Amino acid sequence: MKYKFLVFLSVSLLHFANAFSQNGSFRDVTIISQKSGKPISFSLYLPPDYEKSNKAYPVIYHLHSLGDNFRSAWRSLVIKYINYAVNLGIIDDCIIVFPDGYENSMWGNSADGSKTAESDLIDDIIPFVDYFYRTVPYREFRFVQGFSMGGFGAVKFISKYPELFAKAVSLDGGMRTWATLLSGRPQIAKEVFDNNEKLFAEFAPWKYISFYSDILSLDTLFYISVGDFKSLNKTFADSLAFYSIPFVYSTTLCKHDIDCLLDREWLNIAEFYSKSISKTNDINAKVVQSPLRNSQNSILIINYSLEKVGRAKIDLFDTDGNLIMNVVNEFEVSGEFRKDIQINGSLKKGKYILVYDVPNQKRMRKFILIK
Repeated sequence: MKYKFLVFLSVSLLHFANAFSQNGSFRDVTIISQKSGKPISFSLYLPPDYEKSNKAYPVIYHLHSLGDNFRSAWRSLVIKYINYAVNLGIIDDCIIVFPDGYENSMWGNSADGSKTAESDLIDDIIPFVDYFYRTVPYREFRFVQGFSMGGFGAVKFISKYPELFAKAVSLDGGMRTWATLLSGRPQIAKEVFDNNEKLFAEFAPWKYISFYSDILSLDTLFYISVGDFKSLNKTFADSLAFYSIPFVYSTTLCKHDIDCLLDREWLNIAEFYSKSISKTNDINAKVVQSPLRNSQNSILIINYSLEKVGRAKIDLFDTDGNLIMNVVNEFEVSGEFRKDIQINGSLKKGKYILVYDVPNQKRMRKFILIK
């Protein structure tokens, strides 16, 4: 699928206090998507060593609650807890993205087209972040979490797009069916979904856990943390159990309070995330088209993992065995890394072979076709 954007409108760079960001950087980003025809704004946190290395990072997408927006006051709290788990060595440094849910969209698209939270994230934000920032652009390194309405959105996104996300965490999610939306939030049923149950179903998790049950049952993808919304979350848990989809269900003594839930649950959630990412020497490559409108540029993204090796070397050859370029030489490092190569700049279209040499391990080869 080809993604297009008009322009990068604005990027403002802020810094949290060290207690929150530990010298990481925080940006508000605005792009204009051709798909929705409107500006799309989101916030993005980069870890402390982002500007000093060629490391690549997992991404956590955090979805806000009802009545909030991407500039949520809870952003610093979320970053603080994530960095706490990083410092303990439970998870690695990561990029954190805070999309906008238009206050009450239930992380769907509204009937009148004024609220496009789902398509913003899936069609616009994820491609933009993966192209312009050093992510590991594969599902195993992409997570989605949220509080209240954001919890509803998180489990909806992984249920509907299991090919995009590795894990989903719902923090006392507002897991409403059409009946409980009508009874508990009738203004949302009218304003967002025009009192149309079928439209709501397109942007709720319920039908997707049935449709994709075979895929969703292959691993434990859901972590459900419960505060005050016990009845709503039990309904969702019962639905997962009905389709034999595994999940973690954790009942807390918290009220409907993200601070309390993160304080009680975050280390367990970090462990849950860590199980998605294997520690091994590996290499992957993909060609990605620029998401900017009218741009014909594309890049070859090479992601490589190193685990306790003395030296790693990656070379690019043509199919006749001629060396095109040395891509990477790494010494005494571990972690995830990324190298981007411009196509039709230093690299032309054609067939190539990536050769990955790691000491005491069989040489790895990846075949690449650049069209």
